Amino acid sequence: MAKKGHAKRTPDHQRLPLWKKALFGGIAVLLFFGFLEGVLALFGVKPLLFEDDPYVGFAAKIPLFVKEGDKMVTAKNKVKWFNEQSFPRKKAKDTVRIFCMGGSTTFGRPYRDKTSFCGWLREFLPAADASKGWEVVNAGGISYASYRVAALMEELAEDDPDLFVIYCGQNEFLERRTYADLIDMPAGVRGLQASLSKSRVYSLLSRVVKGGGLAKGASRLDTEVTTILDQSVGPEAYTRDAEWREQVLSHYRFNLARMVDIARASGAEVVFVMPASNLRNSSPFKSEHRKGLGEDDLAAWQAAYDKARSAFEAGDKVAATAAITQAVEIDPEHADTQYLQGRILEAAGDFIGAKMAYESALENDICPLRMVADMRAILSAVATGRGVPVVDFHRMMEAGAVHGIPGEDEFLDHVHPTIESHRLLALALVDALAGMGMAKVADGWDEAGATARVMARVDDNERGIALRNLANVLQWAGKYEDAYAAAKKSLELTPGDAYANFVTGDLAEKLGKTEEAMKQFRFLTGFDLNTEDAPYFVGAHYSYARLLTEAGDLAGSVRMLRKTLKLKSDHEGAAEALPNALQALATSLLQAGKGAEAVEPLQELLGLRSGDANVENWLGIALIQAARPEEAIPHLKKALAASPENPAAHNNLASAYAQTGDKIGAAKHFQETVRLNPGHFGAMANLGELYLEAGQLDAAERAFQRVLELQPGNAAAQARLTQIRERKAH
Repeated sequence: MAKKGHAKRTPDHQRLPLWKKALFGGIAVLLFFGFLEGVLALFGVKPLLFEDDPYVGFAAKIPLFVKEGDKMVTAKNKVKWFNEQSFPRKKAKDTVRIFCMGGSTTFGRPYRDKTSFCGWLREFLPAADASKGWEVVNAGGISYASYRVAALMEELAEDDPDLFVIYCGQNEFLERRTYADLIDMPAGVRGLQASLSKSRVYSLLSRVVKGGGLAKGASRLDTEVTTILDQSVGPEAYTRDAEWREQVLSHYRFNLARMVDIARASGAEVVFVMPASNLRNSSPFKSEHRKGLGEDDLAAWQAAYDKARSAFEAGDKVAATAAITQAVEIDPEHADTQYLQGRILEAAGDFIGAKMAYESALENDICPLRMVADMRAILSAVATGRGVPVVDFHRMMEAGAVHGIPGEDEFLDHVHPTIESHRLLALALVDALAGMGMAKVADGWDEAGATARVMARVDDNERGIALRNLANVLQWAGKYEDAYAAAKKSLELTPGDAYANFVTGDLAEKLGKTEEAMKQFRFLTGFDLNTEDAPYFVGAHYSYARLLTEAGDLAGSVRMLRKTLKLKSDHEGAAEALPNALQALATSLLQAGKGAEAVEPLQELLGLRSGDANVENWLGIALIQAARPEEAIPHLKKALAASPENPAAHNNLASAYAQTGDKIGAAKHFQETVRLNPGHFGAMANLGELYLEAGQLDAAERAFQRVLELQPGNAAAQARLTQIRERKAH
């Protein structure tokens, strides 16, 4: 019996163990935060990860698709970067909606949507599986990198997607951006933050504490793409930067994972496509020598490189191989050296070595506009970790290429596949969807018929314009030879495309193909185009004028410069060039004794250089040669007023007076000429003639004797002296 005044003790077996208390406490916390997460979801609070990229922000988020009746259509202000697409606002029953995401390859460049892998997929899927409806929407944006693709997926996740096909990795180094301290975080901390960013509670707290998800010091990018190349003269803006490269790779990894999370949060599946690149026929955009390369090593490299190139061009494969091997040993980081090594080894039949050299050239390209190996490894790792299927387009292109080295048979430029390569990728995606259980591919489906339908919609004019656009892109990147080849092909397909003539001419001029350039520009200047529709038309006239000057056709150059300014009165280049061209034309005519022809260009030049004493003088000379001395005198007086001690100015004015019959005025200025320049035998001879006409025989005799002193053997002067002495003798 318990003693009175003491509380009854609870038996030990009725007390909860510590681990159970912790478990129940944890469950309570999870239930609370789960409840809070649900409440925030009802109020429309989105996870931070789906709305913000902590690495970069955007100045604004303008939707790609806008409502138009019962459809969603591409916003008009987006068609510069995207294909025009549409899809129903409400997805029909038993319909699979697929968004193709990525950059210009997804877009279909240099062509458009219908020959992109998206366009092929749109045709193939209904033919392969007619049991359901298929909506394939091309959301590929020109120059779009992974962070822009992820931002766009946030919008499209609201449009009831079933699948995102993501082809992304060629544009990661294209936009200038900086990174905050976030990238320097330990991987574990970064991973924890990424996990928390999926929570709405964390999202709300983050916005309250710091007003959003953009990390301190990170970039805020424009609404649409502004590339490094847009802001510079080309690949010259790039330089080797290992730290920035690692930051870009980290950001790429983050964005791939973010895309998967965004897709799955919307109930959609994801397929990654491993991007592929042109190895054989795409030289590096920019090369840099390794750090620490001394002057002696640089000289040795240059000698070996030049020897390799010369031997290769001469067909001496043995000497070329030896020399290029030496050059690579001296500088194993110079991309162009490795590319030349690839060409030499391929020609020598060493295809394995050639492929390795081409790959090294790609990896060391200072302007990395092709996907590097580290990025392929990142994509594979993210796909494996998240259970995402991958269509390995990279391996597909290698498997189908000659000697396993993808080149111009597979690609139109450095990264954009041919129409056939797009078709093959679409077929691989059909197989991938079948493997995922999203499509039930019928045996013997009409692939050939679907292919014929797509190709029937492709005409030569469209292909030609696409190649012309490709030439522009290659020219923008400084790859003039490749651009010229594309432009020439474009002209073959679209002979009526005046812009293709201009692009071809412009590239021919840059490559020193002057005759070809003049041919293209001359063709264009024979038309009367609307400069608002064809702004390049002005450039054609100006370029043609420059080439005519170089060819010595000064009159033709002046005509083209005049027309350039007629088309565009504020054209700086033509406005600066016209006075020089007029001067060159006029002086050449004066030297040829064609003063009458020189008058008009000199009058025009004087209008451009009002008060220029030299022009006044030249115009006066031209008018004298044209036998218009009365008009010459005012100009020559202005020239003399600007330079009263100039003997040539006095002599010219004297000549004009002599032509008008004003012998007194002529004598006065001839005398000034010989006073200022006693060696001016022409003025002395003219003065002698005036003395002779006036009957001043002694003065005339002295004048012609002086001419003979200055020009011994002057027959005219000797004849005058003989005449004077005969007259004096009689």
